Amino acid sequence: MSSWNEEPPASRDDDPSAEPPPRPTYAPMAVPPPPGQPAGPPAQYAGGPAGQQPAGHPAGAAAQFPAGQAPGYPAGAQPPADTVPQPPAGAAPGYPPGQAPQYPNQAPQYPAGQPAQPPGQAPQYPNQAPQYPAAQSAQPPAQGAPYGAGASYPGAAPHYPGGPPQYPGAPGGWGPQPPQPPQPAGGDGTSRRRVIVAGSVAAAVAAGGGVAAWLLTRGDDKSAAPPPEPNPTTPAPVPPGPPAVPEPPTTESGPYTLTMWLDKIYTPGVDQAKTNTDVAAALVKADPLGTLRSEIQEFVDPAKLDTALATDNGPDLFQMDSLVLARRVKQGTLLDLTPYAKRLNADSWHPAARAACTVDGKLYALPMDVYAPVVLYDKRLCDPAGFVVPTTRDEWITQLDKLKQHYASDPKFEALHLVGRAWQTIAACLFASGCEIAVPQNERWAGRLNTDAGRAGIAFFQKLQSYSSAPKNVEEYKDPAGSIIAVLTAGKSAMAIQPDWVVAELLRTSPETARNLGAFPMPGTTAGKPAAVGVWAGVLAVSAKTEHPVGASNLLRVMSSSVWQERWANENETMPALGGLTTTSGAANPARAATLTALAQGKPYPAAPGWTAVPIKDFAENVLGGADPVVVGADQDAKIAGTFGRYQP
Repeated sequence: MSSWNEEPPASRDDDPSAEPPPRPTYAPMAVPPPPGQPAGPPAQYAGGPAGQQPAGHPAGAAAQFPAGQAPGYPAGAQPPADTVPQPPAGAAPGYPPGQAPQYPNQAPQYPAGQPAQPPGQAPQYPNQAPQYPAAQSAQPPAQGAPYGAGASYPGAAPHYPGGPPQYPGAPGGWGPQPPQPPQPAGGDGTSRRRVIVAGSVAAAVAAGGGVAAWLLTRGDDKSAAPPPEPNPTTPAPVPPGPPAVPEPPTTESGPYTLTMWLDKIYTPGVDQAKTNTDVAAALVKADPLGTLRSEIQEFVDPAKLDTALATDNGPDLFQMDSLVLARRVKQGTLLDLTPYAKRLNADSWHPAARAACTVDGKLYALPMDVYAPVVLYDKRLCDPAGFVVPTTRDEWITQLDKLKQHYASDPKFEALHLVGRAWQTIAACLFASGCEIAVPQNERWAGRLNTDAGRAGIAFFQKLQSYSSAPKNVEEYKDPAGSIIAVLTAGKSAMAIQPDWVVAELLRTSPETARNLGAFPMPGTTAGKPAAVGVWAGVLAVSAKTEHPVGASNLLRVMSSSVWQERWANENETMPALGGLTTTSGAANPARAATLTALAQGKPYPAAPGWTAVPIKDFAENVLGGADPVVVGADQDAKIAGTFGRYQP
């Protein structure tokens, strides 16, 4: 039998904006004429500074310059940046109408079916490819795709440091060149790196000997150019993905010994000493450097564990329940297991179990078993009354009324056994009504009991409890009239809301009762969708002070396997946290299928360092006693605000 069969002692409380870059200018690039076509007229430059025009041209008039050079500038030099080359209207030099790119103050346009470059030709760029401003590109949108009239150039042109782009079939034996990876942007995120690119691009001598030069400027670009789009001849580069997170090591640097504290197993017939020996052998098989020493505790006492974890002599691993996980995270005593999640097969756990082991988005424990309340019903009492398994809350109430009426003559009969401080059922009623119980607000926690959802949830619990003769002021499993096992065995309670370990206990102590039990998940407000219920787990965690975190993860990897999840569940008579397992004990447990269905709608309890069920217990008990839910809800919300953020150092 599991040791997590009631709220653990540790969970009880004594109430104590950068400016955008300017739009850069764009000047078209020269394109060589097709083979056999005569070269067109040289490029025209708008009148440059006085004294730099050819003779006979007044200032400001268009000037004809020799190929690749303006008057007054040494070879290779270019006019000032504000002297922008103007192409002649209509077709580009050397191209008949309808074949050449048009340059009406925009990127070259090509008729349908024409490639961006004449066959066998490739532009030559000194030292680098032409630079294009943001939102324009030298490349077509997709390989082989034509440009239509007015088509834009998405992205920026590729940058080719040290040489021109190579095109297949070009003169000189050029072959295709792999695209260069995009260059990362500099900066630390608080300022932008300003890059000014200004210069000239000279066109090479193409077939026919014509030369045309265009000046190309790049504006004040404040960010790195995006990756180039693919062109008809060059494969598209693959942008780099996010940096890979290195896998943690899989073995320690040398031999190591782990100490693990475990609760005593209470299932009769289980040889726990042999189990612990087998676990140690499994660790050695997984990692020959590892040795395990298991120490059995009657219960892992929270105060004793706190003291041990505060020293350097505490256990490396220990057993606990998920309800106090957040408290130990706040204390800083747990190792973050997020880097090992894949190794621990975390994607195969029941999602609710994983959620119960997660605090602030990080994984801190390996769930070994998982618990959720379900409705158990005694067929010996329900079948004669014409009971039908309900699928909604309303149907459930109808069936409870039917049972109450059928057994009205029996003063000892109760349609549902439910004590007033049954915190798991109270929480389930709250969750099913949309109440979160408590939510984090920065470093504090705010109660949500005094809300419409909170009052609706407690009203439904009040309705359920009205079908029971159990005391309204006692804790679950502390009913002075007897344990839940005794109540169900007595055969006077048609239903009870319990986790499935109760059935496992009945299978051993009262097989006749267990064989006549049925189970269904707590119904929700919509047919076919069970109510949301609270889920918690028995877990194994690792001390933050362990000297062997990798070794501890290796042991947890062993315990997360289907072999050990199934063995643990069988020996502890619990539901395994690993999905898809059919255990021996579970096959004989009629509540197992209902629990699996309930887990699909399950949610963890608030991951608060000072979590305690006391506020919801007091909320229920006071409302059952006739107190105003608004007043009581406000009082308990204040208690949540004062206790949920605390933890015992």
